[in-house]
Amino acid sequence: MGSNGSRAGDSDRSLFNGRENEEVDILFKNISRNEETFGLTQFKEFLQPKVSDYLCVRLHHYMRSIATGENQSKKSPPKSDRISRICFAHSLGTIFKGTNDQKAKFLISLMVEAKVDPLRNVLNETLRLADLGLMSVEEYLSWNFQPKFTDDQLVNHFLFDLVVRDGRQQCDVREKLSSDAVFTPEDIEKWLTRMPLVVHLMELAFHYCFPIRGSPSVSPHLLPHCDPGVARSAAFTTLDFLSVMFINSTLPHTLRSEWRLLYCCSLHGASFATMLKKIVNEGPTVLVVKDRDGHIFGGFASESWMPNAHFYGSSHCFLFSLKPIMDVYYPTGYNSNFIYVNQNQQTLPNGLGMGGQWGYAGLWINDTFGSGHSKAGPKCTTYNSPQLSSTAEFSFDVMEVWAVGQKQSGQEEEKDPKKKSGLLKMDVETKAVLEMAGKEQHSDGFQERQALDNPI
Repeated sequence: MGSNGSRAGDSDRSLFNGRENEEVDILFKNISRNEETFGLTQFKEFLQPKVSDYLCVRLHHYMRSIATGENQSKKSPPKSDRISRICFAHSLGTIFKGTNDQKAKFLISLMVEAKVDPLRNVLNETLRLADLGLMSVEEYLSWNFQPKFTDDQLVNHFLFDLVVRDGRQQCDVREKLSSDAVFTPEDIEKWLTRMPLVVHLMELAFHYCFPIRGSPSVSPHLLPHCDPGVARSAAFTTLDFLSVMFINSTLPHTLRSEWRLLYCCSLHGASFATMLKKIVNEGPTVLVVKDRDGHIFGGFASESWMPNAHFYGSSHCFLFSLKPIMDVYYPTGYNSNFIYVNQNQQTLPNGLGMGGQWGYAGLWINDTFGSGHSKAGPKCTTYNSPQLSSTAEFSFDVMEVWAVGQKQSGQEEEKDPKKKSGLLKMDVETKAVLEMAGKEQHSDGFQERQALDNPI
């Protein structure tokens, strides 16, 4: 072995702590059967059947190319197929603890060609292995997931970002994803920086293949812990683990540790009043709707839902779609019509909305419940989102609202939307009339100061 290989081996060994290095040694001995090197046949015997033959060959080729210094994207493997302990440790060091630049080169090495279809195959295999790797993780076991159904949507989302990049809103998805464009390591590195979820899924998938005890198998808060609020056997979600992971990765970091089920049609009844009572004053939430044609979509509200005469919220809010297309739609800055909810009013709209304007929202749930609309024409002005539902006016049987982040003590206070605390107790309609008349509401100012002194 040349001096370059030795230096690389020393460097990669230093990436692991003492316990992890012991685990790397154990893995190597298990694959090599206590020999000094191992070949492709031994490698396949260790990884299969959980890893495909294609990925076994590409992984082995990558490890061997480290020793020879050959171009890792070449189709033909090096002449010798033997892998040393140093090459093995170098590979694991790159996979688990390397920079995005190193991981980009590794990812390209797994493809016969650095194009869309080979990358799609690698990503599909990564998601399959990540699913297997998660099945014994505490966070995964706290959920009652649907069988995986969004893998194609998530892969397309990843590929769309890589291929289309800045021109994504003007491009045809199918045309661009069948492109023959060749990716460079720089393209992949920038993409991994934009899409850290890809990196986390790769680490999870390969930790399942090469388990190193003492090294976390799941990145912190990659998948949140689920608090269903009822017996787990009675609670279920219309989501699969990939869609929860996808939504969670877009939330503020402080809200990714836990999801608590506040409302679900099948558990709590199909009632707008019931839904509102369950979700009011519960802090940031994720709302998920599945229409009767199978489209799944929703939004994130960065502030507590509270009946209000106006739209409110912050630029942290967003809309998303999960099926048939997976994507996130962030505020444009055009207006601040982030979230709105109201009921039992005579002169104000009754329902729950996100984005756009009254009667023409990015997402709207009618107070009669079971129906709503998503009108874009062609994009929602607030979130730049397209029509999320199968038709502009839609019906639904499934709706879920999840509180995200750890529960704060202030959320234990009064939740009844008809009983707001404060010196001036009035309904939203009266409040709107006073505002139009230019009357100052001193109690609101007092409540706002309290909120600043005791932020949620």
